[in-house]
Amino acid sequence: MKKLVHTLFVGFMLAVILPVGAQDIKLPEALKSNSVVYPVKGRQGIVINQVISFGDFTTSKIKKGWTKTSRITSGVKSASKSSQKFSFTQIGPEKEQAEVSCLGQLSQAEIEIVRNLLALSYEFKNCFTGSVEVVADSTTWEFIIIEPDSKPETGGSSGFIRNGNKELIELFAITALEGKKIPGFLQGVVQGFEFRLDGQPIGAVSLYNKGNVVFSESASAQLKLVMASLSTALLVRSNLNEQ
Repeated sequence: MKKLVHTLFVGFMLAVILPVGAQDIKLPEALKSNSVVYPVKGRQGIVINQVISFGDFTTSKIKKGWTKTSRITSGVKSASKSSQKFSFTQIGPEKEQAEVSCLGQLSQAEIEIVRNLLALSYEFKNCFTGSVEVVADSTTWEFIIIEPDSKPETGGSSGFIRNGNKELIELFAITALEGKKIPGFLQGVVQGFEFRLDGQPIGAVSLYNKGNVVFSESASAQLKLVMASLSTALLVRSNLNEQ
């Protein structure tokens, strides 16, 4: 209840204080000049049988629970009391698919399991984690976002999604919006995430208002499918928080 009141208050204050033109998150210049922005549909309103879409990307109905297990989900499945346990199929422009399983609001014991599975050496109290399995080649990407509701004080990454040791996309929390500067008491609220591969921005997801998903035009089809999967997961998680 406290989270809902806080979210509604922040949303109201942003609507009152920010100018009409300030509609979205602030993107790095490198991404602004080489990207396509897709408005999100299906995020707001009735969430029963919810389907999320943006551009030519869409999902199956979002399911509470898992349609299939992964290394992470099977590791905590028997003990999980997560209120953010959901799964879906992400579908791309050419009907390519990825099976996505997500976990949030884990107990401290379950967080220890996740830390061990992902070989993380540092401590944290909250995380959002799961997996994305690309159906075409059975490639599995594992992701974790640490303290997803707050930006790291160091300015470093909030987490990553990785394909074993082959490819790793880092996530960086975005708190700034285009337009008028946000007042001090509203600064630090996470409005979205930027995706970087080898230090270069390749996409982003905005959690502000109805939401947007941004892809670099140079990103491969598989990377776009993976980013789409993670973007949907973060959009749905944000909805669950508001509920």
